[in-house]
Amino acid sequence: MHDFRVLRDQLDVLRSAMRRRGKLDTLSASIDRGVALDLERRAMIRAVEERKAARNANSQEVARRKRNKEDADALRAGGRALGEEISRLEAELAQTEATLKDILLDLPNLPLDEVPDGDETNNRVEKTWGEPRAADGCKPHWEIAEALGILDLVRGVKLAGSGFVVMRGAGARLTRALMNYFIDVHTREHGYEEVWVPSVVNRASMTGTGTVSYTHLTLPTNREV
Repeated sequence: MHDFRVLRDQLDVLRSAMRRRGKLDTLSASIDRGVALDLERRAMIRAVEERKAARNANSQEVARRKRNKEDADALRAGGRALGEEISRLEAELAQTEATLKDILLDLPNLPLDEVPDGDETNNRVEKTWGEPRAADGCKPHWEIAEALGILDLVRGVKLAGSGFVVMRGAGARLTRALMNYFIDVHTREHGYEEVWVPSVVNRASMTGTGTVSYTHLTLPTNREV
């Protein structure tokens, strides 16, 4: 997911990137809406902070009057009114941020300068080798894997939604072997250190990052987490 700041610090870059992708016409209204929501969000944050400061000052004045045995009923009523207003503003802020996050999640990544303009049909071939087989009689890999009983598309969809699969038997062992190969190569040859991190994550750490199906990760040995 893009950071909120892209809508105010990199708006021209964002629009240019969407234009290069051929999606600016489709996403322009969402981008404009996101810019407006970001302005509303920052205004709401300021309003909440101002009212919290006023409530704190009010509470201090109530405490001072109580110590001096002075009447503070009007101040208490004002404090309650401020509290209600803060609750209302925070609810509106939460809704604004949720809508803004949805917009940012829908915006594609910014392509690198060397990526061709347009959608995937404009991709260029960087390298080829060998001769492709004739398509006659060939089956897609998922049909072969399902027939072999090493891949279960139906269960993957039931568990996690469209695009996910369950690897079974030899398929699961193959997946595990590829993970081990990846880790071994990078720790042995590329200066990474293997670490074991928690397999249970919260929503924030997974939003916009895809999925992690294993708990082995590798990090460069000269970096800190």
